[in-house]
Order: sequence, then structure tokens, then C-alpha cells
Amino acid sequence: MERQVEIGRLERQVRILTMEFEALAAHVFGLQRQSQVLSLLPAWAAKNIDEDRLRLETRDLVAKVERYLYPFSRAKYPEVLSGSTGFTGLQANPALFDPLTINLDWNKDWGKIVDDTIAIVNTVEGKFREARLAFDQLDASGRPVTQTIGIAIPKPESLWTDSMRGLPPSYAHTYRELSPSASAAIWAAIQDPAGKPAEITISPDDLYRRFNEPAFAGQLDCTRMVPVIQSAAIFAVDGGNSSNAPLNDTTQTVVTFSSDELVYGTAAGPVALMGNNPSWLSFSLPILYGLEGDAQIKYTTSPPGAPAANAGAGQGLSPFGKFTFSADKAHLDRPDIFALIVLMTVEYRNNTNGAIASWLTHCN
Repeated sequence: MERQVEIGRLERQVRILTMEFEALAAHVFGLQRQSQVLSLLPAWAAKNIDEDRLRLETRDLVAKVERYLYPFSRAKYPEVLSGSTGFTGLQANPALFDPLTINLDWNKDWGKIVDDTIAIVNTVEGKFREARLAFDQLDASGRPVTQTIGIAIPKPESLWTDSMRGLPPSYAHTYRELSPSASAAIWAAIQDPAGKPAEITISPDDLYRRFNEPAFAGQLDCTRMVPVIQSAAIFAVDGGNSSNAPLNDTTQTVVTFSSDELVYGTAAGPVALMGNNPSWLSFSLPILYGLEGDAQIKYTTSPPGAPAANAGAGQGLSPFGKFTFSADKAHLDRPDIFALIVLMTVEYRNNTNGAIASWLTHCN
């Protein structure tokens, strides 16, 4: 009897030991699985880093395309997308973007995705380069051909001083002028004792000339589209004041602001864009003084060594739209000033096949 009891006790101990061994084996197996998971964590973390970086940079790329590239293409080179006679646009190859759109597979080698992206970027960049060569007016050195255009703001005769009436005629109305009402409003603001800013609104028709008009200074031919300012200045027409020389030999400026609603004149019509960089929309506009006939000469030679035509005021803006001169009667309304001429050096491109922009009143 005692032996049977002992045998039963030993059997129970064996079963307990077996259960403990199985539990220990399960624990070891669990630790092994945990070790495998832990060994994958660095790779998962690295993958998450890559995904986060790729996601952020993709978002940045999309934002730049929507914010800068597409508006620029729509205004300056619409042929890049739509094409034209003799020029194949990107829309002619709709499958070009498939690797990054309908065929994009995030599970494939990311290096291949990067290669596809680079190939597409190079294609788009090359198409813009082709458009620049096809449509921009470039000189032998590859720089844009420019033209100086302008619009005059004559001072109403009711504001002339007695000394101005006694001067020989020195204002010949060479440049196209703003309307009498618009000019009067600007001069009223300039002369306001409270010092009001003066707003000038320039429309595309103000700076284009009809085909039967003489090609006088300051007007664009109707085939020259999308003018973009390279530099600008104000020329104050007077009777040849003796104090002009020292003023023109130094840099005199008027703080000027462009509206954030920018209008660029394309062949198909005006394209409205929004500017959101305050430092770009605000600039110092050089001001020069002299006889009307000397306007462009002074613009390209004064101040000596740093002429206003090279100063870059307003660079990148459209010549069309609303500009505001800060209150500055001391510079804008010196004695015997007959008119202010806003001079702008612009680069431009020709219409596709030299077509005429029929939406412009002066080009019909």
C-alpha cells in the first residue's frame, strides 16, 4: 500500500514537472517571438521615417506646382500644357504622369518612384526650356529683349503755378496719358496737406498702341505679350530746373506698393494671379527730373554708374494693375513739374505665330 502511495506521489510530481517544462518552453518560445518583433522595430522605424519624409516632400512638391509652376505656365507659357502649331504640349502625352498618378504603387521600390519622378521633372523642365526658346524674345547672349514703355500723369492746368505758365512749352504729351479724371485724382492726393498716398491704375490698353498709331516711345506692339517688369522709375517732367542735375546724380526714390491682384496680359486674355510676398509687392521706385524729351536718356544713364533702368524696381511684376505711391510731395511735386511719367523696362514674348490679342481694344 505504501509503495502504491509513493508511486502515485511520484507520478504527480512528474506531471507537475512536465507542466512546468511545457510552461517554460512556451515562455522561451514567447521570448523568441518577442525578440523577432524587437529585431524588426529598427527597420519599421526607418521605414516610417522614409514614409514621413516622402509624404512631407510630396506635399511640398504638390504645393509648389499648384502655387508657382501651374500659374506661371498658365500666364507665360500656356503652350507647355496645351501645345500650339509646331509645338507639342504635355497634354499630348497624357501617360507621361501615369507613374506618379494612376499607376503609382507605394509598395514597389521607392528608388524606382524617385527615378520616375526625376524623369517627369526633367521632361517638364525641358518643355519649359523649349517654350522659352520658341516664344521669348532673346538677344545673341540669350538674355530677354526688352522695351521701355510708359504712361504719363499730366498735372491739371488748374494746378499750374504762375511760374509754370511763364515757362516755354516743355511738355509735348509724347506718352499716352491717363484720363483727365484719373490724373486729377492722383495729383489731388499728391498735393493733399494730409499727405495721402496716390493710387495709379494701369490697364493693358493704356500701354498698347493701335497699328495705325506711330511707334512713339512708351507703347507696346500688339504682338508683344505677357510683359513683365525688369525695372521701373518715375520721370518728373519740368522746364529744365537747374537743381535737376544734383538730384539725378544721387538716388531719389518713392516707396511704392503693388496690389496683390496681379494681371498678366496673355494672347488669349488677361490672367489674374495673386501675389502674397509683401517684400515683392513693395519696392522703392527711383525718381528722376528733367525735360520730357530727356526721359529715356536720363532713365538709362542716371544716377551715373547705377542707372534707374538697371535698379530692378518692381522686377517680376506686371505693368498692369494698381500701384500706390506713398505720400511724398517733396519728391513728386517739386516746383514746376508738369507731369509724372511712369517708365517701365519690360521683357515680353511674342504670340504664337504672331497672332494678335483681339481682346485688347487698341489691337482690333
